[in-house]
Amino acid sequence: MKPLTLRRQKSKAPSSRDVEGDAPTLQAEVFVETGVFHLDHSFSYAVPSRLINRIQPGSVVRVPFKESEALGLVTEIKPIEKAGLRRVADVLMQKALSVEDLKLVEAMAERYVSHRFDVIKQFLPPLSMKVPMDAELNTEESTRPEHYRRRFLLAKTGETAVELAADFVAKQNSSSLLVILPTEREVELLINGLQHRGVSDYIEYDTKLKPAI
Repeated sequence: MKPLTLRRQKSKAPSSRDVEGDAPTLQAEVFVETGVFHLDHSFSYAVPSRLINRIQPGSVVRVPFKESEALGLVTEIKPIEKAGLRRVADVLMQKALSVEDLKLVEAMAERYVSHRFDVIKQFLPPLSMKVPMDAELNTEESTRPEHYRRRFLLAKTGETAVELAADFVAKQNSSSLLVILPTEREVELLINGLQHRGVSDYIEYDTKLKPAI
């Protein structure tokens, strides 16, 4: 029989997220988009001080998971209970779901035997792992100093996306809004909605980016 030998393992160097700032005082319970059905439970993460004023129950966050990062939804914020927790990397949407929405997610997941994050995604617009949804995006051309901001709007129950877009456009005082819609029918509905709200200063473009006649 060969003698038992132990293999020495090198510990991984701590990442910047592990050593960032002061010792955290809060932890977040997060449903993570794991892609694995049996991991349908919340994971605990420390909240770094730079995110304390932005994170809350219902926030969409980016968190470290295994060897990469994943999307997550915060269900609870509480005083930290465990040492050595990995830290939330960033907040992508500060208030994506309400407390009532979170309760509905739980009820739907139990009723339809679904992974919670699969249900959560039905409440959310398309998410970016890299850029927060409220981030300000600058053009690269130095001759165009204007700042561009993209907005994701979440429709309430019974409210259509076109109605929400029409309300948003009508409330803006800017003349540089760009609304992109997938079908001609939705374009017609948006124009009708704008006219109903007293908005007449707009230009309609077809798919070839030429003014429609």
